[in-house]
Amino acid sequence: GNYGVSLLSFGYSSFRQSQASLCFGKSLGKKLRAGIGILGLLISQPAGYGNLYAVIPSLGLQIIPVEPITFGIHVYNPANQEYIPAGYLEIPSGFQTGIGINFGKEVLLCFEAEKNRRAPLTCYGGFEIFLHEKIPVRFGVSSGTRSELSFGIGFRNHGLQVDLAATRHPVLGFSMAAGLAISF
Repeated sequence: GNYGVSLLSFGYSSFRQSQASLCFGKSLGKKLRAGIGILGLLISQPAGYGNLYAVIPSLGLQIIPVEPITFGIHVYNPANQEYIPAGYLEIPSGFQTGIGINFGKEVLLCFEAEKNRRAPLTCYGGFEIFLHEKIPVRFGVSSGTRSELSFGIGFRNHGLQVDLAATRHPVLGFSMAAGLAISF
């Protein structure tokens, strides 16, 4: 199996939302993969409001019926836990399901549907094209309460992966993101 650690954070000094996760995934034969994660969530607020925190599970399963096609499902917060102290803010529970189709090693086409307790169904679609064996370019679109466009570029070399992305929100404008992954 494989272990993963992730750290995410956004916000500023008066409000910051952070997430740390520890995950484990394993192939269960050539056609099935499964994973589980434990996520620690923290919302840091100004002194008068107090901080909120939670520890929640996440589960995933992938099925590969034929070589270029992968189906997946992801369940987030299945026990419907809340932040502590309770009563201030809920953590949405829900699921995502999707399909990915590889067209050779250069093109990946993906579709996904996401549903949580508090929001309508949201659909996503996107594709990744390798301009060079080390440089993927990505484009995506989402539907739901608002449509968003996203794009990005990456660099992969041995165990190192660097990604830059941007998304266009119809009200908030552009948001940038950066990612770094190291495999041992």
